[in-house]
Amino acid sequence: MSAGVKAQLFVGGNFGFSSTGGSDKVGNTTVDAPSTRNFNLSPMAGYYLTPKMAVGVELNFNTGKSVTPGTPEIVDKTNSFGIAPFLRYHAISFNKFSVFAQAGVGFSISSAKTDVGSTSTDGPKNTSFGFGVSPGISYELNERFALETSINILSINYSLSTTKEGSGATEEVTKRSGFNIGAGLDNVVNVGNITIGAIYKF
Repeated sequence: MSAGVKAQLFVGGNFGFSSTGGSDKVGNTTVDAPSTRNFNLSPMAGYYLTPKMAVGVELNFNTGKSVTPGTPEIVDKTNSFGIAPFLRYHAISFNKFSVFAQAGVGFSISSAKTDVGSTSTDGPKNTSFGFGVSPGISYELNERFALETSINILSINYSLSTTKEGSGATEEVTKRSGFNIGAGLDNVVNVGNITIGAIYKF
């Protein structure tokens, strides 16, 4: 979920934490099962230059850890950071409804590390760049609160990713790019992918 403010200055974002674990028992023997922990924080802030146009930026911090019990124990760690400036324009307004388009440019870096007992090995390092444009709908509940969601009528996305693993003569570099554009009215609402955020106006 997300929350924000929309007058001139607005803020919002999301966060999440997940954890898995347990144990397995066979006869009288009990062993720990593999466990994972993940934390994500994505704050967002922006500013309305006019009643229809806003600029802002989103940040993303993510850290994860998985532990596989054994002799030796295996610990995998991942960390990532991303930044995504965006531009939002409210093209159509009707009573409490507003249709807007949001364009964003994103950049992120990530790294991984594996500990096997007392031995540590650096995993792949990834650098990603992306650009996307998508429409959305905003609905004002009252003078202070509004709900908003993205819609699937039109979307344009481009991504470029570089992954490096190893170093020196054995360094491996993998580059991938992708582009897609879609338009249509046959998938305007997909219940499984609906995301609704709340904004608060000063």
